[in-house]
Amino acid sequence: MAAMLRRLASATLFLLLACDDGPACVIDTDCEGFQICVDEACVPRGGIRDADVSDGPDESDGGEGEDGGPDDMGPEPGSLGTGVVSARSVPAGTDPLTEPGSHRVSASFTAAGGESTCTTTDIDGCSVVTCEPPPPPGDAGVPEDMGTPGDAGPPPALPHAGTVQLTGGTVAISLEPAADTGLYAPVTGAMPLFMQGTELVATAPGDGVPSFRTTGLQGVDELAVTAPPLPDAGGLVLDSTMATDVTWTAPETPTEDQTTQILMTSVVGDGGSVTITCEVPVADETFTLSTNLFDAMPGGASHRIRVIARDGEVLDRDGWRITAEVWARGRGTSRNFDLPLSFSDRAAP
Repeated sequence: MAAMLRRLASATLFLLLACDDGPACVIDTDCEGFQICVDEACVPRGGIRDADVSDGPDESDGGEGEDGGPDDMGPEPGSLGTGVVSARSVPAGTDPLTEPGSHRVSASFTAAGGESTCTTTDIDGCSVVTCEPPPPPGDAGVPEDMGTPGDAGPPPALPHAGTVQLTGGTVAISLEPAADTGLYAPVTGAMPLFMQGTELVATAPGDGVPSFRTTGLQGVDELAVTAPPLPDAGGLVLDSTMATDVTWTAPETPTEDQTTQILMTSVVGDGGSVTITCEVPVADETFTLSTNLFDAMPGGASHRIRVIARDGEVLDRDGWRITAEVWARGRGTSRNFDLPLSFSDRAAP
């Protein structure tokens, strides 16, 4: 009798499990260990998934993964779109009553497609993005050419990933997409959000953008930049015919992915721009801005230079490339290292 009862119990459990045709997971936290949730199934992080599509004329691939065809890895990262979750923290000053510190967290997602007027090149280890000015508006013709107002209706909402959350800091952050636009309004507050080494986690349940969850995001402190020296007032003036060393003091315990980022931008009157991003491990404590980089900054433009400390993580999810980053500003002796830049050997714009 006891053996019969055990067999009946086993059969009942089998039937219950066999009837459960719901998804194995919805978000990454539904999975165990180092697995992530992809297409409602828990798969190893970074593992190969078969596309269930045959490489040849036979359209009935069993999905076992032996064929190794080009579709097995899914869409190319970034081919469907990109996203950024960015969090900045400012520590309190010497008088917390008047300088309580602050934070700002934002999120945005952009679908791929359309023509770009920007090109990216590498110059001496830095990314240089050059964007041409937008074309002048064409003649719309007489008003009837454009139709009556309201014919087209509102533009479709942008893709989003649902509620984006950043936890682990002094306060939990939630960013909600607007129902009509898909845009996220940034969240700000009058207190620091993280310190050096604070363990942070960015998550989203997914929508038009796949779900994601970070695993190694850590807070950073403000960076002490020791050179070039900043003037007491006004912008930084350099000689574009001479290389410039940027130096800083690394924290005693830098995070695994912590970097120093030097950003220089140029904007010309017609709307064109050049953005130069140089990023090196914070432990290097120095980086040389070459004359080639200065030559890439057009004359007759407004320039700016910024130095920050940054920790980031890049997630490739089903054709989307999502970057989560936390950052803190760099400071000179008494000023933020975020100020106008000009060159003594060039005429002012």
